Amino acid sequence: MPRPILIGISGFGGSGKSTLAKALGGEINAPVIGIDSFAKHQNHEQGYEFWDIIDFKRLQTEIIEPFLANKNNIQYHNQDWKEDDRGEKRSLKHDGILIIEGIGLFRPELMQYFSCTIWIDCPIEEATRRGKNRNRETHGDLYAEYWDGIWKENDLQCFETYAPKDKANFLIKHHEAGKWKIQTAFIFHGTEGYPEENWFPWLKQELEKEGTKVIVPQFPTPKNQTPEKWLKVFEKYKEYYTPETVIFGHSLGGTFLLRLLEKYPTEIKGAFLIASPIGIPPIKNIKTDQSFLEDNFNFELIKKRARNFAVFHSDNDHLVGLANGEELAKKLGVKLQLVKGAGHFNAKAGYLKFPKILKLWHTINT
Repeated sequence: MPRPILIGISGFGGSGKSTLAKALGGEINAPVIGIDSFAKHQNHEQGYEFWDIIDFKRLQTEIIEPFLANKNNIQYHNQDWKEDDRGEKRSLKHDGILIIEGIGLFRPELMQYFSCTIWIDCPIEEATRRGKNRNRETHGDLYAEYWDGIWKENDLQCFETYAPKDKANFLIKHHEAGKWKIQTAFIFHGTEGYPEENWFPWLKQELEKEGTKVIVPQFPTPKNQTPEKWLKVFEKYKEYYTPETVIFGHSLGGTFLLRLLEKYPTEIKGAFLIASPIGIPPIKNIKTDQSFLEDNFNFELIKKRARNFAVFHSDNDHLVGLANGEELAKKLGVKLQLVKGAGHFNAKAGYLKFPKILKLWHTINT
């Protein structure tokens, strides 16, 4: 997804918006702006609706528009709640990603600006209870009547009129807000491969639409390609190798994926291996691939390093014989995904898209 990326997080008051925003901001190194900074100077007890006590226009002109214009070091006024007036000027610095969180955020005049929207799915009664408990710890019962009164009324007005839950790209259960982790995906090419070939750009685009961070490394190939040199490239992205990671390995990229699973103890979410050689002839590029194949695979260890496996192979692959896919599926304890007439699942075989693998990705993410 091209930058700048503006992420919006909303929900009822007390639902966990700030908690999620903080967790997500830490994951993707993005600053967080809370709309409380844009409250208007007026009576907070009465006389407003649809959360228009928040100056959404100022949020738009001071933060959103400069950010989307690629401006950095953005200056804005932060609301001083003690004085009930605009407070000090603050500076917003970013690296092309910004998170805005708050109540009433998903309104018609702002929705057009967001690259991604997240709604915290929490019933209004539960959110109110959580909010009152939180405030009781910091302010006693000072705001209790607001939670049950005008704040709740404003939340329901926005929910019933703007339908934010239906329009959000993602729903996050309120009890998972603090545990939420961004999902990452890697796509590994094979011998003589590169990130822009075959179905890789299509899959990258489809996954990014759903909020997944996708990395497609360029490995040195075919001259002097070795597992060690490929591993050196991968080390640059090691921070994204987490329990929420899914890796797609095409051809020798799948073989390298097996070596990666042997090396790293992290149990990732999924490993998809497509037309991958494991040493059974015929393998057309056996000479250049040999260093990846010469040692036996520790499949008992590999099986412990991913929660989901899938093996794809074709019945007419002229580069990597079908026996590789059959044996690999057997060793991993999964059913072979046999696709007739798919060749080597490359552009030459017509594979600029790969709907079957996207469907399987959705299966492990439901």
